[in-house]
Amino acid sequence: MNSSTLVKVGVILSAALFLTPFNSTGQAVNSDSWAATDALGRKVRAFEDAGTKKKDKYVAIFYWTWHIYDLPKGSKVNNNTEILRACPEALKSFDHPAWSNPGRYYWEEPLFGYYKTTDPWVLRKHAELLADAGVDVVFFDCSNLTLTWKESYDVLMEVYPQNGYVPLENGGFEQTVVGVAQNTNLASGEHFCAFNEPGTYSRSFSKRKGFDPRAEGYLYGWNFQEQWDRAIEIDPELVFVTGWNEYVAGRVANWPPNKPYYMAFPDEFDWDRSRDIEPNKGWGDRGDVYYLQLIDNVRKFKGMNTSEKPSAPKTITISKADSWADVTPFYKHYKGNTLHRNHKGYSGEYYANTSGRNDIVGAKVARDPHYLYFYAETADKLTPSTGRNWMMLFLDTDRNKATGWNGYDFIINRVSPKSSKTIIEQNVGGRWEWEPVAETKFAVNNNKLVLAIKRSVLNLTGKEIDIEFKWNDNMQENGNIMDFYVNGDTAPGGRFNFVYTAK
Repeated sequence: MNSSTLVKVGVILSAALFLTPFNSTGQAVNSDSWAATDALGRKVRAFEDAGTKKKDKYVAIFYWTWHIYDLPKGSKVNNNTEILRACPEALKSFDHPAWSNPGRYYWEEPLFGYYKTTDPWVLRKHAELLADAGVDVVFFDCSNLTLTWKESYDVLMEVYPQNGYVPLENGGFEQTVVGVAQNTNLASGEHFCAFNEPGTYSRSFSKRKGFDPRAEGYLYGWNFQEQWDRAIEIDPELVFVTGWNEYVAGRVANWPPNKPYYMAFPDEFDWDRSRDIEPNKGWGDRGDVYYLQLIDNVRKFKGMNTSEKPSAPKTITISKADSWADVTPFYKHYKGNTLHRNHKGYSGEYYANTSGRNDIVGAKVARDPHYLYFYAETADKLTPSTGRNWMMLFLDTDRNKATGWNGYDFIINRVSPKSSKTIIEQNVGGRWEWEPVAETKFAVNNNKLVLAIKRSVLNLTGKEIDIEFKWNDNMQENGNIMDFYVNGDTAPGGRFNFVYTAK
């Protein structure tokens, strides 16, 4: 991924960085054409629900660059959730031994670990996630007293190079703010207070409905959704979302003007009283629910680009690369996002990730009455097919997330292919368990991989084709869907799927 074409940049007040989803070849990556369903079963809206792209609608997000410090020797990152789960009584004592470690406090561990925002691997992951979500602008604050976190924004500017600010037209509302949660409550007169005080407007809070009574109400984003509903009603030119990756829960004995609730966590506190959208580790396979909720609302606010219709049926000779020349669409994906990670984390440990292998830059699908054909293209020559979890193809053939593993009914290449044949496996019981149902031919030509699969094997004989699919290379944690965000290369990323509909 050549960052100079992935993002455009402008500077305003503190700083603002402008994203456009391009890869290094200059080809636009249209995430509007992708489908996704979160772990709660909520589908991200499609074009039919969002409508066509609207003029002059932008989304910005607050991005924290303050994750740069080295902790004191012998200290560690403290996870509030883990501390209070082990010692709930510590909530009411500033001097409880559970708080004795001199390190920093986080409300939870981010999906990419306790990273520093000088880590290019993390910043490029973030850039791709935010571009895929339809976020146009990243704001970061360098005005916190004397703290500017220059080390961080120097690296950030390499990922988001500088350009001009988009001018706004006169008339209407210029912007409004959407928050995930707010550190205020009725007792403070709806003024600023510590987040750990009772009754703060947490993730599960709603002005209309009160607090979500479910034990895991924090997952459903009542507060975030209510804020988005109001923003869409106002219909401004820009929605400013706060925020992406604050995470640090500063702990102080006193927080004026009011006496705190035993102690004060002003900005972040726990799973409910926190306001980050970036996926986290603590929620397991539900760690990305706010990211998907963000995408759904961005699509509703901005509208969506239309998807290119598939070309006419065609029989493919899998050994001939030119058979695909007139097949459309070409599902484009980012180039260069298999870079390796080797960077110091917040508490001194080094994060290393060398799983990036085959850089998937595009895909195609073709059909005839008897077969579906799948094509994947990588930036460089494909590695040998003997490699573990080499170029796996996931198929959701009924577009029903209640069937298969996270909706995927079939997987190809989970078992390393041999010679010119590979194994097609069908999911068993919605678990990461697969049983072979057929073999099929495949062909590799330099950086291109082609498969031919009988429609009968996929239960699609004589049916209209309406499927979702994705390619993944070098998955590390089999059965963990969050691995799609972290390891190897996945096209499209995370829970997104390409959609192929030929009716």
